[in-house]
Amino acid sequence: RPLEQKGSKLEVRVIEDFSTIKATDLAGYEAGFSALGTTRSQNTPEQFRIIDHDYPVHLAKMAKEAGCRYFGLVSSTGASSTSWFPELRLKAETEQDVMTMGPSTVSIFRPAFLVCQRAKSSWSERFTLGCVVPIFNLFAPGRYSVETSKLAAFMIQDAIKRMNDAGVVIHENNQITAGG
Repeated sequence: RPLEQKGSKLEVRVIEDFSTIKATDLAGYEAGFSALGTTRSQNTPEQFRIIDHDYPVHLAKMAKEAGCRYFGLVSSTGASSTSWFPELRLKAETEQDVMTMGPSTVSIFRPAFLVCQRAKSSWSERFTLGCVVPIFNLFAPGRYSVETSKLAAFMIQDAIKRMNDAGVVIHENNQITAGG
């Protein structure tokens, strides 16, 4: 969806087919980000894997080949290779592959439930956003959710700070909601 551009150094590119991205498409950029993700309920297992794993990993590889110094990946709270949930095991696999195949500086962002206006949402997302998040926020504000605008601002700040710092940093939801 369209993004309001603020500042002359930000370029927003809409990509229709992520599998066709080449390193030359990313030449001249210093940083790359992937916030791709979908839900299993709205896709086949194959489509889910392509969107949540293959596209972000391909983008990280192409960013590295193009000379990007920094790559930021939106993952998920609870991402773990030992999780009982297949979605979280796949997120962990994606993180590992991006760390291995991406640029020398990688940041992994593990937000909790993302609060935003969704064009299409499942009943569980509507229930979570309408009932669960407000109740949890009464007792632990920001612990179980984060607004997408806050996540995006945190990601940009992180890229600016870490551009020349090789290595991997994982940012959990509490760091994101605290702003650092």
